[in-house]
Amino acid sequence: MRSRALTVRTGAKRGLFDLTDECRRFVHGGDDGLLVVFLPHATAGLLVMELGAGSEEDLFDVLDGLLIGAYIVVGQFVFDAYPPRLLITAHAHLLLVGFMLMMVMGVATWMFPRPARDDPRYRPEMAEAVYWVMTVATATRAGAEISVALASALGLRWLIALGGLGQLVGTALFVLNMWRRVRMPPAAAPTTH
Repeated sequence: MRSRALTVRTGAKRGLFDLTDECRRFVHGGDDGLLVVFLPHATAGLLVMELGAGSEEDLFDVLDGLLIGAYIVVGQFVFDAYPPRLLITAHAHLLLVGFMLMMVMGVATWMFPRPARDDPRYRPEMAEAVYWVMTVATATRAGAEISVALASALGLRWLIALGGLGQLVGTALFVLNMWRRVRMPPAAAPTTH
């Protein structure tokens, strides 16, 4: 049995660290077997996911939403302090829009019929625009909601509205992009014999 310790310097900033190449080098030329990756640290997690396709931002939305949810639950049920309303909406927006809706949009974009590349309905740049508008708008809205809720940064309320409008624009772009792909063709006129 072979083993190897790998140290990953993460710094003070959270992030995702791709260990694929290190694992590939470790098993290269070896016999059949099982690769086990273990993290002995309490604040680290091991995740198997595709990197580079926007999944990182979705993962951070889920983690942020879950952390806010834990803060809300502990505050309310352990310390009997009901959290600010905007903290609850930030929690909901990160999980429901930042993760769930983005997942639904991504799956729908992938699964629904894709036109041929020479078809004018083929618009991958529109799908990318939807992704970025929704990601930036949701992060802006949630960040402003958290800032207003915890730091009483009332001057940032306009960012909450801007983020909400951005989410609306992103959703409209998604519907526009998908509408061309999924609408039913006009029905043929009935024929009489």
